[in-house]
Amino acid sequence: MRLLNTKTLVIEEFYGDVPPYAILSHTWGDGEASYVDFVEGRASSLEGYQKILGCCDQAMRDGLEYVWIDTCCIEKQSSAELSAAINSMFNWYRCSVVCYAYLEDVQSTHMEYYSSFKASRWFTRGWTLQELLAPFTVVFFSSDWENIGTRDSLQEIIAEITNINREFFETGNLADFSIAQKMSWASLRQTTRVEDQAYCLLGLFGVSMPLIYGEGERAFIRLQEAIIKESDDHSIFAWTNATPRYPDTKIVRGGLLAPSPAPFANSRSIVRTQVDEGISPYTITNAGLQISLPVVNFSSSTEIPVTRSRGSKGSVSFIINVPRGQSIAFLNCHHKGDHAFRIAIFLERPQVQLKLERPYQRVRCNFGILSIEWIKVFRVLRQQSLLIETHNLSDAALTRPNKREKLVIIELPKSPIFNFKLKRNGSGPLWRCQGTWTLTLAIPWRREGFSTTFPILFEHPQGGAFIILVVIRSGDGVVPCTAHLIQNFRMPHDGEDTSWYDSGNGILECYQESPDGRLQLSLDVREAAHASIIKLNACADSNGMEIIKSGIVSRPGVRKALPAPPGSYYPTDSLYGGFGVK
Repeated sequence: MRLLNTKTLVIEEFYGDVPPYAILSHTWGDGEASYVDFVEGRASSLEGYQKILGCCDQAMRDGLEYVWIDTCCIEKQSSAELSAAINSMFNWYRCSVVCYAYLEDVQSTHMEYYSSFKASRWFTRGWTLQELLAPFTVVFFSSDWENIGTRDSLQEIIAEITNINREFFETGNLADFSIAQKMSWASLRQTTRVEDQAYCLLGLFGVSMPLIYGEGERAFIRLQEAIIKESDDHSIFAWTNATPRYPDTKIVRGGLLAPSPAPFANSRSIVRTQVDEGISPYTITNAGLQISLPVVNFSSSTEIPVTRSRGSKGSVSFIINVPRGQSIAFLNCHHKGDHAFRIAIFLERPQVQLKLERPYQRVRCNFGILSIEWIKVFRVLRQQSLLIETHNLSDAALTRPNKREKLVIIELPKSPIFNFKLKRNGSGPLWRCQGTWTLTLAIPWRREGFSTTFPILFEHPQGGAFIILVVIRSGDGVVPCTAHLIQNFRMPHDGEDTSWYDSGNGILECYQESPDGRLQLSLDVREAAHASIIKLNACADSNGMEIIKSGIVSRPGVRKALPAPPGSYYPTDSLYGGFGVK
């Protein structure tokens, strides 16, 4: 574990015995100082450095010699270290002496002090949920490091803002709350990356799993599968996708597992049902979840009385019609205080011509949280072993129906002669290091005609630079991803035709002048099932060919670059780049 010394401002590494430390909780912005910035001595020139100084000053006033800050105490260029840090982060916050929650959008001199506190962005982010819950002591600070109060002193207003059950602030024991309740706390929070909706909840549920950026909604499915291996709490299945886009009148099929935390928004009051006979174990298989549940099968269309939760608006009772062939399965959970009722879900086995045993599907996923009086159906219930589909990812992206993510992977040369580094500056897409030699970027895109361009600047520490221009397109008959090499900050105008960069064979070569000598660089772009992969090749130039100082270098067999249009040399701060976790 790395800690920042509050007196020397030097990052130190500890194995085994870790000294007492404070920990910072904040939202990320532009100009955050990273571990590499500290190592290379440029951290003090970045905007986020002032936040670090404020944290260190407060820690020294509290008698603490060390602090942990996620921006600079994790080497994010190492995917292994980043994965280990995210899996350990909840425990790091739990073991801290005190957590400083820094709200940079709250000013202590503001007339509407508590209004700005309630509206702070800090309460909307996915990662700050565990940072609120894990530490034993949380102190809130305004943008000028004025003490606002502690989690205990502000518990009423925090419970109102976050929808977290007030009992937690009295006991601090997460084990007292069901999976559905804890999921509901995360249901309205946002993360920059889709996968982080799952990764930021690992510690909250006490599970670990590898990080795979680019897997999209699959990450939240994996999280639930990991939870199921550790817990027999049926409330993990108590969710609903009832939204204006998916009203009750539209039948929505899906798996037993939710596509994101959002469907748990109305599950705040759902608790486990304590049963004398215990709960039969259930397991994840390659075909779905094998589980034994009390079931009512309907051989004909039947009307039954039900109660449906409306979240904070209470509940409503009415009669519903269950079509022939559908079943209702009862879970070992209920709304708090409604011991006579059980949460239930609709199931249906798909009809196929061949006499094959198909897994059940969950239907009416958008109906709402269904609650049925247990005693009225107990006599017709029978325990049944069921195989239920856990997910249907083609139907799972309910929150982003018109978009998906395009994963782009850039493989850098594994060569000692290649010493160029990604230039981190400005705001824009977050390129992430997946190991020492790989960069990844997940780009939201539409299925219909869509085109976007991402320039990526690489610089040498002692001078020299080049750009990889990534072009993403969608539509019938188009290449999804192309990439081009550009020298000396040569950037295309908006709307400029970039087709002239392409050599026609998917590989483009140029020469790059650098202090290590002249390098011959080439790009190889290929489409894989999961991503577009751009491989950058580099080798030393030994044939004495001429270096062209602007545009793309020509060589025999490769189209010569057109002259650079006027005004096409952009400063480096106009380029995209950057790393981030939150």
